[in-house]
Amino acid sequence: MFHSRRPSKPHDVYASELAALRPGWHPMWVPEPQDSGEIQIGDVDYFDHDVGAFHRLFNLDTAAPEKRVTRWTPAFKVPEPVPDGAFETYCRPRVYVPGRYCAHSVEIREGQVAGEVAVAGHASVGIAATSSCTQAHRAQLELKSNAEAEALHENSLLQQYILRNHPAWCTYAKKVLNLKVNPADIVVVAGFVKTKPDWAVTAFSSTHSASSAAVEGNAAGGAGGAMRRALSTSAVGPIVRREGKRYLDKKWNPGSNISKKDQCVFVKLYRVERRHFARTISAGSGPHQLPRWDDSRKPPGQEGVAVESHADYHLAMSETPFTEGPYNPLNVLSDYRFAIASINVSIAVDKDAWSNHKHGIPRAHGAAQVL
Repeated sequence: MFHSRRPSKPHDVYASELAALRPGWHPMWVPEPQDSGEIQIGDVDYFDHDVGAFHRLFNLDTAAPEKRVTRWTPAFKVPEPVPDGAFETYCRPRVYVPGRYCAHSVEIREGQVAGEVAVAGHASVGIAATSSCTQAHRAQLELKSNAEAEALHENSLLQQYILRNHPAWCTYAKKVLNLKVNPADIVVVAGFVKTKPDWAVTAFSSTHSASSAAVEGNAAGGAGGAMRRALSTSAVGPIVRREGKRYLDKKWNPGSNISKKDQCVFVKLYRVERRHFARTISAGSGPHQLPRWDDSRKPPGQEGVAVESHADYHLAMSETPFTEGPYNPLNVLSDYRFAIASINVSIAVDKDAWSNHKHGIPRAHGAAQVL
């Protein structure tokens, strides 16, 4: 039976709904710069799930002093230089023009259970239950100025660099700065779409759940009885809206050069995911799951018990929207890869994940680069 759930957080709804507008990029519920400064390519940031914002920790591009982060004490010192050519970027002007970009989805889930149970004598009890859950989400991005994009060219040396150094970044955030942050929330910025401070974002979520149950009994001799119960609950969240500081300024001229484009409406990320030590035992396994040939418990080629030992952690570096509740196809792809392959480190690329999501099937080859 489905249970009523509270509406999702506004930034979760917004990110989930508008993710299809620019697949593989994260829609920003908080586009304006935080106290740690304007988001830059090469940033190591952490995601704040309470408000849906990114906070800059430091920047890997030490050759660009304008990207330096001065918010934290002590500042992080980059011990290993970034590979040459890692920050080669490309630019796209006017990727979005002034207008409204909307998304709306409705998810309906239904379940039904029926059966009959025999009791003492010739009596029987029939049970039937149905349930449904409907969730509606809406999100909108409104721009009054053009938006332009800049992003890194994909670089395998940079990806390996991130995987090597990510544990040290987590230690800095958690042990030195004493931040309460999950390792998966510490990311590297690989691209952004920026506009002027005349934007507006809107999110809305509602949930409706309904369930019913019926019990009918027949006793020996034909006597019978019935009992029915129905329950319906709804949870409607408010329409939440945020605006840039120039959105309501009637004297504001979007075409002027008074304000620069420092408001980040989309961001492209490298995200590292860890899989901790696990030992899986499968009873009655087929030949493809049998122990190694040197396992003395049973000769190879026989059915039996298979023990699969995994590495102490897995790392999957992904470009994925940050949401807590709504469905994310890249999570399904990562789980599928880890289930079928004996790998320690894998890198999932956004375009492959969204291609798999579109066609409804996970691809074992071509969807990940295995290191």
